[in-house]
Amino acid sequence: TSTLRDAFDEAWAKELLKAKANGGEKEPSLIMTLFRAFGFDCVVNGFVLKIIHDSCVFVGPLVLNKMILFLGSDEYPVSYGLTLTLAVTVSQMTMSFCLRHYFFKCYKFGLMIRTAIMVAVYEKALVLSAGERYTRSLGEITNLMSIDAQRLQELTTYLHAVWFSFYQIG
Repeated sequence: TSTLRDAFDEAWAKELLKAKANGGEKEPSLIMTLFRAFGFDCVVNGFVLKIIHDSCVFVGPLVLNKMILFLGSDEYPVSYGLTLTLAVTVSQMTMSFCLRHYFFKCYKFGLMIRTAIMVAVYEKALVLSAGERYTRSLGEITNLMSIDAQRLQELTTYLHAVWFSFYQIG
């Protein structure tokens, strides 16, 4: 938790400096802070793993077409059929590995975001003045720490759908 907090605090400090450099016209962005702190791994792994997975999805139908031609003709050697079978097996194993690893990385990224937000809200709640505590109820603070942080965690699993759905449709 302390490592995640430190990464979040460093990214938040940079975002505050950026907002001050703009003359205070622009509010600091929580999204950019989270991206700076934890996003690189999510983006790189998401792109690589999802592209490999989605590409392997197309191998099955292509090889199946060649397998039908192989079974309907005597002009191909048996080794060609075995190669097609091996291609389907390897593509399915690669597809399964990439998809499981993609979800693992996304859940890990979501957990990092959730932890960082919960720590930040908790630390902020600890330093609230007495007057400020009366404007925010305990329920609002608890809601920020648990429900809203949980929703951000759940979002990360399907965040890549913004770009990979176009690849799949294409």
